[in-house]
Amino acid sequence: MNKNKGSVSMGQIGVVVLLLAIVAGGAYYFGKGSVVKPEVKQEVKEEGKEVEVAENEKKDEVKVEDKKEVTTNNLKTYSNKEFGIEFKYPLTASITEEKLSKTDLTAGAIITVSVPFKTTYSMWTSKKIDIIIRESSCRDYLPGSIQLEKKIINGISYSFHDPDWESTSGMSSVSKQRKYYHESSGKCYIISESISGLGVNEIPAGSTSPTDVDKFLNEELVDLDKIVASIKLF
Repeated sequence: MNKNKGSVSMGQIGVVVLLLAIVAGGAYYFGKGSVVKPEVKQEVKEEGKEVEVAENEKKDEVKVEDKKEVTTNNLKTYSNKEFGIEFKYPLTASITEEKLSKTDLTAGAIITVSVPFKTTYSMWTSKKIDIIIRESSCRDYLPGSIQLEKKIINGISYSFHDPDWESTSGMSSVSKQRKYYHESSGKCYIISESISGLGVNEIPAGSTSPTDVDKFLNEELVDLDKIVASIKLF
């Protein structure tokens, strides 16, 4: 009797062990299959993409800011509320101001913007804009009976005079000038672009000069024209 009971118990144990093995194997199989690795990969990729976009956005922001700084650093703004004038000029230029008394014909001021040459020659010594504000009519300063052109700069009409450089030069000095005249509120605004140098009698030995003077002057006047184009009266 004990023997039969023992054999039954062993059989039962065998069945139980077999069932446990099947259950464990199934759990392992289904447990292994339930791990969603593609989702983890996808999540990692999405995170990487977010980081990459964020870095690109930062790079773009830096580029835009650099661009703004370059523009700002290349130009400065001059503003004078007393005489109602504003303009932009390059960092390489320098500005001086001088008050004019009544002994200078009429009271007012001269604002001088000196600009360096692109190409230097010892014969040519000065490149500048003089903005002269006179507290009187422009009739006192207009050049004789010469017919002047009309130029519009930022909504303001100017009388424009552009003589040939040889007509404004002599034996002791040479000069290319352009002048703009505008009268407003009892003031005469005279904007004078000029490139000046030494005349024949003043040129020392070994001095340098461009072979094509007209081309040289036109190229240098571009810098002055840009400043004039930015002038606003208010």
